[in-house]
Amino acid sequence: MSKWEPVKLKGFAEYTQALNEYRLFSGKCIKDALIEESALVCRELMVFTPPLVNGGGKGLSKAAEVAGKTAIEKDIRSIFNSTNDPQGRSAFALMGMAVAADDRSLFEKARKDGVMTDKARGIFRGVLDDDDPERAFRQFSNRFRAAFEAKAGQVVVKNLASIHEDAKRRSNGRIRKNGGAVRPELRQMADDAALKAYIKKQQQHVGRLKAGWLDDIMSLPRPTTPGIQKNFGIKGVPVWVRKNRSGTGYTRFTGQPDTANFSLILGNSIGDNDGVSTDARTLEKVMAVRTGKLFKRADALMQYGIDKFNRN
Repeated sequence: MSKWEPVKLKGFAEYTQALNEYRLFSGKCIKDALIEESALVCRELMVFTPPLVNGGGKGLSKAAEVAGKTAIEKDIRSIFNSTNDPQGRSAFALMGMAVAADDRSLFEKARKDGVMTDKARGIFRGVLDDDDPERAFRQFSNRFRAAFEAKAGQVVVKNLASIHEDAKRRSNGRIRKNGGAVRPELRQMADDAALKAYIKKQQQHVGRLKAGWLDDIMSLPRPTTPGIQKNFGIKGVPVWVRKNRSGTGYTRFTGQPDTANFSLILGNSIGDNDGVSTDARTLEKVMAVRTGKLFKRADALMQYGIDKFNRN
């Protein structure tokens, strides 16, 4: 707090009036400062709520939007194969077709010339490296024939949404992270155009968790204390967050807002869906960012009232 300076007043009436104005300013300033700080906290909650850039933060950047869309596409593709998927031209897929057809020549050609083998591990790696073609065929057949035979009669699924939603339920909303991804040879087959359209539709929801905090900012009353900005937290919020507002944020005053005896509750009913914000330690990071800044801001605002009082 700034040092109190000598007060120059014309008389008792002027002093009383100035003191009363300062008292009213201080009380109102507490409320308006809390509103301003609440907006700033919500802004930081948008920044630190997933999706985030690798390494954390920058949650309102284009890179964060891309990260969110990429995560959605990877999750969906972890349970579907496309009818035009490069996986269909891989050594693994071609070898599977060969064992299902009991075609040793196709198997050997795929084993030697097939693509996408650089990340092969386990049994598949051993089969690729085996110098005995018959043993390689037998080992691969014993391990994978049944899956490829089942896949050979597989139909192209129509209802991608129900399959996707079921996978999300079984993995608590986070398919790859929580073990819901399906091995490539067992994934459902989807029409390539339909799969791409479904992925694009789901990607439109990127920013939905953040948008609840924007709801909060927009629902806050506007401060009236001089020196307090009226639209803190709104500038620069990207369209991909704005368009996903759906009323999931909420604010509630309790106590007596016209006095210093009150509190303000901020909430976002989906802000921690599937535990994503808990995992990202969103709240801890926001509090760390805002705590120091709040004290500096309070000092600056009270100085405004002190200066006004001293000018009387």
